[in-house]
Amino acid sequence: MSLRIALVDDHAPFRACVRQLLAQHGFEVVAECDEGTQLLDALARTRPDVVVLDVSMPGMDGPQTARHLRAHHPGVRIVALSMHDDPRVVAAMAAAGAQAYLRKDDALPDLPRVLHKLAASGDEEGSPPLF
Repeated sequence: MSLRIALVDDHAPFRACVRQLLAQHGFEVVAECDEGTQLLDALARTRPDVVVLDVSMPGMDGPQTARHLRAHHPGVRIVALSMHDDPRVVAAMAAAGAQAYLRKDDALPDLPRVLHKLAASGDEEGSPPLF
């Protein structure tokens, strides 16, 4: 299954690195956004399967965006990315609906593997999170 990915991060050079990594692994990036509000505008047009979402952004941040996705687009899976490994931040993203949480600095190479696991799990309700 080929996943359609939306990238949401306020740092354009980082998005470019993630886009390149995903392209090397055969994933299609259908949207790139600076923050959550832009993603909400792009959702109907791009219909991503997965949103790769920065936790800390100006405007609508990661937890707010994830809660909105859960409420209005429950089929979209969420992979949270952050520089923080504070258990409270991880727990907040899990509570907001993220299926996976990766640190940007050392776990980013794991992103394709996590996306493949999400693709393999399909849309199974209640699939275990990949934290």
